[in-house]
Amino acid sequence: MQTMVGEVMTTAVARVRPETPVTQVARLLRERGVTAVPVVDEEDHVLGVVSAMDLAMDDGQSYSGPALLGCMARHPARASGAKTAAERMSSPAVSVTPDVSLRTATRLLQMHGIHHLPVVADGKLVGMVTRRDLLAAFLRGDEQVRRQIVHAMEMTFHLTSDQVAVTVHNGVVRLDGQVERRSVAGELGRLTAAVDGVIAVDSEQRLADTRPTSDGVATWSAPPGPAPARECAGRRAEGPHLVRDIGRCQ
Repeated sequence: MQTMVGEVMTTAVARVRPETPVTQVARLLRERGVTAVPVVDEEDHVLGVVSAMDLAMDDGQSYSGPALLGCMARHPARASGAKTAAERMSSPAVSVTPDVSLRTATRLLQMHGIHHLPVVADGKLVGMVTRRDLLAAFLRGDEQVRRQIVHAMEMTFHLTSDQVAVTVHNGVVRLDGQVERRSVAGELGRLTAAVDGVIAVDSEQRLADTRPTSDGVATWSAPPGPAPARECAGRRAEGPHLVRDIGRCQ
């Protein structure tokens, strides 16, 4: 169960029109405490994004952050040749919809080397999501992560916390309990690893027909039938989660 962009986006978004002077854009960024604004038309369709980096200076000096915005607001004549937002915006804008996962949004930011994503629904601007929003969502408390895992486990597999205990410490999740099928154990591990805020998963789930061994790891007893063709050594599932799986292969 992943968090979606619509759950963390900012909805009170400052925006400008294509004809907005760049000096007014700089003043808006400084007053609102943001580093980028979307450029929209009369119907709120996103045409592009103007960021502090787009408001480049051509006076031979380097500016960044508040210094750049302050200089732009105080010295409009020193701005580069562009006079309107349309001339300085990055276009076309990379955007997402509210139902996109935070992980997908993060990949888009990294892929395009940007810090902001306009959020659109039915083609119109409905919000803005930034790297800061995504970071805050991933830095979730252990108890919040645990509750989401327990809820997902109950809704998806009808398993209660009495059947599979869930503990979380510094983003590392431990699942300990009993499930009826090996496939459920694997799917539960993958579902848990997909929850935002989870760093790793240590899963030691016993099957309904298992026998605990001296090292505390369950051994699967093959069902009645023909003799197994071969014995399998212990296996570890590859990926962000760990499932200890020691038993026989048919």
